[in-house]
Amino acid sequence: MLLIFLACLVVSLISLLAVLVVAKLKLLDESRLYFLTSFAAGIMIATTFLDLWPESADVLGSGVFYPAMLGLIAFFIVDRFTVWHTHSHAHHHEVKQNFGQKVLVGDAVHNFLDGIVIAASFFVSTPVGISVTLAICAHEVPQEMADFGLLIKSGMGVKKAVFLNFISALFAVLGGVFGFIGLGERIHEVAILTALAGGMFLYIACVDLIPSLRNDSELKDASPARTKAISTLLFVLGLVTIFVFGQIS
Repeated sequence: MLLIFLACLVVSLISLLAVLVVAKLKLLDESRLYFLTSFAAGIMIATTFLDLWPESADVLGSGVFYPAMLGLIAFFIVDRFTVWHTHSHAHHHEVKQNFGQKVLVGDAVHNFLDGIVIAASFFVSTPVGISVTLAICAHEVPQEMADFGLLIKSGMGVKKAVFLNFISALFAVLGGVFGFIGLGERIHEVAILTALAGGMFLYIACVDLIPSLRNDSELKDASPARTKAISTLLFVLGLVTIFVFGQIS
């Protein structure tokens, strides 16, 4: 229980730290988000294929693909009915506050699911739990920075945006507690949830992160080739990080 709680707390605190750095130093920069996104995409893909699905397959066999597919579908539905719906309407003043609320609700839901996934991964093994926590942290930094920018654009004050963003981040701790109480040592259920998490991670990497890396035309960089080379190296570094961790753990 302690490891699960600490891992969820670390995820929440990293989210807060990312937002505080942005707010204090005004570092909401497209280039930084771009490079962080590259690294996060590599981390999440490697965690899915090298940790989550292999561990689930040890219990479920070929049946691992059913919850994996369900994870993709479930996260697609969650994604459609939270933040995305308001993106195209955010320029209207009367919609801006609702837009900010949708961002917070969507973030809270995602963080709660992250907490459950962390709990399930630690029931599989401590190395898998650490890998999943690392993957979530890598994704949280660019996501929270971007979400903070969206809250500011919705007309919210900086202090309020920082506070509410941290409250939504704490839902990861609630998810971890819920996962610990609900899962216990139920190996089969843990394997199903771990496979679901793999589908969720793959969705985030392939639908949210990687497509955003194609939109590099607005980056303030005199050398597009240099930007692409660095982002590619960071993507590979994310893959290698999880691979090496799996070999030494």
